[in-house]
Amino acid sequence: MASGGAPPSSGDRAQTVATSRQARWNSQEYGDETKLRAISAKHARISARAGQRAAHFNTRVDKLRHQAATLREKAAEIRGPIPKLHADIDSLRIQVKTATSGDPRAAHGTDVTKLQYRARKLEQKVANREARASRMEAHAAAKSQKAAELRVKADKLTETQRAAGAEAASYQQRADQLQLSRQGTSGDAAR
Repeated sequence: MASGGAPPSSGDRAQTVATSRQARWNSQEYGDETKLRAISAKHARISARAGQRAAHFNTRVDKLRHQAATLREKAAEIRGPIPKLHADIDSLRIQVKTATSGDPRAAHGTDVTKLQYRARKLEQKVANREARASRMEAHAAAKSQKAAELRVKADKLTETQRAAGAEAASYQQRADQLQLSRQGTSGDAAR
């Protein structure tokens, strides 16, 4: 009745206890390995998300810098004709001065009011161009400032991506080492 309900011999019992302990140890290591892999995956997700956000911010930074450069070019184009307008204003003022000097050789019949009006209109044109150019440059400066702020955020996210990626790799490596040691121990136990 060896196969009946008799209790196993003490040698068999010790072997069974050792085997169950080994099984518990292996399952605990497996649990630890699973936790390590889960933590690694969490850090990998954090790294990927930080990388996506950094790329998004970098795209916005490039867009803002391009817009700022375009606004500065437009402001320069608007200010381009101002020196010619100043020259025309000076020419009109000289004509007004000549007409009002009382010199008998000066051409009579010149309408001084009309010359002054044209000079004032050109001055207003200059002022309008300066104001438009200044507004555009202010917008460009605001866009450049926003781009700088976003660049700082993108740099922080890139650093987060690197750190989280390193953490993920570290946890992954620890899980791999634990798996290899577990496979090595279970292989030794089977022998």
